[in-house]
Amino acid sequence: MKVATKRSTSRIKRLRNYVLKLNIYGDESDSTLIDQLLSTRIFLILLFILLILIIVYIILSVQTHSVTIQSPSESTFTQLSQQYPSTLSCPCSHTSVRHDRFLSLNPQYHPICTSLLINQSFISLLSSANVSEYPSEDYRKMATSHFQILALLCRTVRQMIDDSFSEFLLQHYTTSEVVSNETFNVQMNHLVEQLKTTNIANIKYTRDFLWLNVFYNAIYSGLKTNFYVKGSDGHLVIELLIALHKLQSQS
Repeated sequence: MKVATKRSTSRIKRLRNYVLKLNIYGDESDSTLIDQLLSTRIFLILLFILLILIIVYIILSVQTHSVTIQSPSESTFTQLSQQYPSTLSCPCSHTSVRHDRFLSLNPQYHPICTSLLINQSFISLLSSANVSEYPSEDYRKMATSHFQILALLCRTVRQMIDDSFSEFLLQHYTTSEVVSNETFNVQMNHLVEQLKTTNIANIKYTRDFLWLNVFYNAIYSGLKTNFYVKGSDGHLVIELLIALHKLQSQS
């Protein structure tokens, strides 16, 4: 046992002396022996640290393996998108789909546009009365025309909405990769809200155009109810300006 211990101690001493005297520089170097030994030790320490860093990086580095699933179902895609949100990629077999394949639009109109007040039978009933007997201030004299205009406006709005929706549904939704339900719903809601805003603006434009055309062009109705003629042109101008002032105050 003592002999084995002495041999081990001797080997350690020889290894220690070898390391202390290790010199990677040749005899032809201009530096002193102490500088050569110091440089050798610094080099070995840095080399050792570099090897440790490389080993740690290899151990801790995450290796990515690509797995391809042919024609995954919606539930499979949802599950994988939750597990691998940053690395999942699912190309579309069809990059463009028409809106009417997955979207349905059901506009809600004002109740008056679906009531009996714009029904032709109701309007005919109003027009059957002899309105010439009523004074110009009596609403019964202008009721038929009012409900006819109301029915026309409802039909015009319906036609505008139907045309706009038909054009929108014929457009295509384009994407190169499958998107999540949340992203898809956000995109569709944005498009629908944009469509609603555009239709409302167009309807308001049509309404304003009709009102301005009637008042600024001084169109005189056949029932003589939009303004009164009182004897002279001066009074006619005054009454028309009053009507225009009322229109501007309401807008």
